[in-house]
Amino acid sequence: MKVMFLLCTDEYSGAENISLIIADNLIRRGFDVVYCSPKGKIQEYIRKNFPSVNYHPLNKFSLVEIRKALRSEKPDLVHAVDFRVSMFMSVEGYPYVVHLHNNPYWIRKKNIFTLALLRTLNKSRGNIYVSQSIADEFVFQNKVKARTEVIENIVEKNRVLNLAEQKVSDKFDIGFFGRITEQKDPLRFLELILKIQKQKPDLKAVMVGKSDGSLDNEVISFIKSHSLNVQLVGFQNNPYKYMKSCKIVLMPSKWEGFGLTAVEAMIFGKPVLSTSVGGLKDVQKETGNICENDFEFVSKAMELLTEEKTYQQQSKIVQKAVERFTDVDKYVDRIISVYGKL
Repeated sequence: MKVMFLLCTDEYSGAENISLIIADNLIRRGFDVVYCSPKGKIQEYIRKNFPSVNYHPLNKFSLVEIRKALRSEKPDLVHAVDFRVSMFMSVEGYPYVVHLHNNPYWIRKKNIFTLALLRTLNKSRGNIYVSQSIADEFVFQNKVKARTEVIENIVEKNRVLNLAEQKVSDKFDIGFFGRITEQKDPLRFLELILKIQKQKPDLKAVMVGKSDGSLDNEVISFIKSHSLNVQLVGFQNNPYKYMKSCKIVLMPSKWEGFGLTAVEAMIFGKPVLSTSVGGLKDVQKETGNICENDFEFVSKAMELLTEEKTYQQQSKIVQKAVERFTDVDKYVDRIISVYGKL
């Protein structure tokens, strides 16, 4: 079977990471695999980190370019990653599976987009949600007739640990890992840093992630106006070296399909303080690190940063809790079962 992974971004983030892990493991099982997306930074990343995965660049993400790629590669199945890609595939007549990594607000209401998504899901060979929250929040979920599975994301533990062996010159108390966008709520992160810094003046924090430009001015202005000791390092091909250099991670996300950053940080034994949105509820259910308000974020952060015994206890708890997200073979078995037989 030849599988084409089709994505609409040229970057490397959570969904891209998971897609490449699946692709790499399918190749080891004898599948013919190609990764197809708009050309950009992702091409160099694949070459360095997933050399066995063939890459087919698109000049841009459009139906015309997708059709060219389909004619050229002739896949048996398209693994369509996220909403826009899946909706495009629903008009192409190729067998496809839908893999949804997010649960944005718009899926909760009846509108033209949720009607289009329902059609897309019912025309697919099968659907994969990365958390139960996507099923719970999709307004038309009870009308989805095609096979649908909740398959939580996976992390290749040894690969993450090996990448983290690269060193950074600084150590940080707190880290933010994710796109600088509304979803990840970087401004709330900075407000929390301000409150924590008032109690711990020597606090050092780092923000790692690509910006879409929408919040840059506000983020930079907030840091300067409040004299925060926060380093902005932007997009990093290897964020794990920064993750390892932090003591704790804050995730004040407004919504999350899964919460891959939390899983990755917990592999290093880093406690993650987060909101209770989306898949984070499941990722964090054994840690006690969900925060319902700013007071809980600040008080738990201060406890972890100042009480070493508490920190070590939490580190052991999160490392144990994350074990269920590291069985790659079982994960890939479940993905293949959704593909079915052609």
